[in-house]
Amino acid sequence: MGHNMRMGNIRFLGYLFSKSYKSMYRSIYYRRAAVENPVLLLPTHRSYNDFLLLSYVCFYYNVPLPVIAAGLDFLGLPAVTMLLRNGGAFFIRRTFGTDRLYWELFREYVHALVSGSEHALEFFVEGTRSRSAKSLCPRTGLLQTVLELFFTSRVSDITVIPISITYDRTLEENLYAYELLGVPKPKESTSGLVKARGILSDDYGNIFIKFGNPMSVRSFCGPHVDRSIHSVHPRFETHVSDEEAAACARLSRWVVKAHHRCMAMSAFPLACLALQCHLGQQRATHMALNQLAGEVLWLRDLTQRLGALVHLDGV
Repeated sequence: MGHNMRMGNIRFLGYLFSKSYKSMYRSIYYRRAAVENPVLLLPTHRSYNDFLLLSYVCFYYNVPLPVIAAGLDFLGLPAVTMLLRNGGAFFIRRTFGTDRLYWELFREYVHALVSGSEHALEFFVEGTRSRSAKSLCPRTGLLQTVLELFFTSRVSDITVIPISITYDRTLEENLYAYELLGVPKPKESTSGLVKARGILSDDYGNIFIKFGNPMSVRSFCGPHVDRSIHSVHPRFETHVSDEEAAACARLSRWVVKAHHRCMAMSAFPLACLALQCHLGQQRATHMALNQLAGEVLWLRDLTQRLGALVHLDGV
C-alpha cells in the first residue's frame, strides 16, 4: 500500500500514453464535470486501460491526477508497478478476511487520502473487470470506508462522480472470449506484457468518456442517516449502522445506473444485435450488407429516441 506523485514519472507516462493512444485509437470523446473536493471518481471497469486512460485525460487537461486503488495483480510486473505507483496508484488486497491490522491500516490510509489530499480518489465500484461488457453487482467495501468520513462528520460532504468509459473494442477482447469459454485467466507477468505489444499496431476504434452528474453524499443520504450516533463512539473505532450500510448500497446501485445513463453506443454492438436477431430468428447463415446497414441505422434512431448517446463514424 502507498503511492507517490513524481512529476518526472507522470510526464513520462503522459508521453507514453499519448503516443500509444494515437496509434491504437481514432478519437477520444469526453464530457467534463466541475466539482469541489473531496471527490470520488467511480468509472466503469471493462479493461485494464480504464484507470490509465482517466489519468491520461487528467494529465492532458492539467487536472490533478487521481489517486487510484488497484489490485495486487500488477505486483507481478515490477517495472509497471513502479511506474503506476509513482503515477498515483496504490495496491490493495481484494479481500481482507480476518486480518484486522491490515483493515485498520487500509482504513486510515484511505481516510487520509480523502480528507487531506488535493487529489480525487478513483476506484471501481464493480470491483473487477466485466468480461461481458455488462455491469456487475457493486461491491461496497471501499465505498463504505470512504463514506465513514461523512458519517462521522470528519468531512462536511463528499462528491461522487460516475464516469462511463465505452470502447469500440477493448484491448482484452480475445482474452475475454477465452475466459467466457472457461479458460482460466492467465497471471499478469512481464513476459505476457511484452508479447502483447502487437496491440499497438491494431485499430481499436474510438473511446467515449462521459462524466455523469455529480452527486452530493449529503443530499443523497438526506434524512435517512442519523450521524449523531457517532458522537458517543471514539473516533478510532468503526461503527457503521444498518441505515448507513443501506445508504452505501443504495449509492453504489445509483452509480451503476448512472453508468448506464451515460453509456455511449457505437456501430459494433448495434451490428452484433442486428446479426443476432436476424440469424437467430430466421435460422440463416448470412445477412446482406445493405440489410445489416439498414438494421443498424434503425437501431440507432430507436436508441437515440430512448435518450442514449449513439456515435456512428461517417453517418
